[in-house]
Amino acid sequence: MRLSSLIFSAALGLLAAAPAHAATVVNAFTAPSGPYNLGNPIGTIAGIRVAISNTYDFTFATTGRFDVLMQMQASTFGPPQPQPLAFSLFQGAPGSGTLVASSPSGLGPAIDLILNSGSYYLQLDPWNIAVDQELVSGSLSVTDIGRGGGVPEPTSWALMIGGLGLLGLVVRRRRALAVA
Repeated sequence: MRLSSLIFSAALGLLAAAPAHAATVVNAFTAPSGPYNLGNPIGTIAGIRVAISNTYDFTFATTGRFDVLMQMQASTFGPPQPQPLAFSLFQGAPGSGTLVASSPSGLGPAIDLILNSGSYYLQLDPWNIAVDQELVSGSLSVTDIGRGGGVPEPTSWALMIGGLGLLGLVVRRRRALAVA
C-alpha cells in the first residue's frame, strides 16, 4: 500500500471516527452508494477508526448475480504501519445473517465470490482488530459473470473472428493440398 493511500485513508478515518461506546456500528459502503450493479460497480469503506471493544458491520446490496471482490485493510496512525485483519461475509441483516465466507487473517485480506442479488454485510469482530483505534478501510467491486444469450465483449468478438479466420485458412490449405 502506498504512503499516499495511507494518508488519504487516515484523513477519511478522522472524519468518520466511530463512537467508542457502540456495541455494533453499521456503516454502509459509500462513494458511490449501493445497491451495486454494472452501472454502479465500485464502493468503498471510507476509513474509520475502530475500537477493540466493538463489532463493525459494513452493509451492501447487489441487484444481480455478480463476481464480487471484497477487500479490507488496517493501519496504525503514527507512524502508519499496516496491521493484520480478518473479516467475515454474511447474507441478510446485521446480527441475524447467515455466514457465507471468512477471509484469511493478514495484511489486506480479500474475499472473491459469486453472489446472487440480496443484502450482505462484512463483519469485523473485536478479536480481528490488532490495535485499538487503528484505521480500517476497504473496497468492493462487482463484475458481470456473463449471462446466457448476452452480447459478447469486443475482445470476445475479436477472438471469435480470429479463430474462424484461422479455421478458414486451414480448410483452404487442405483443399489446395488435396488438389495438388
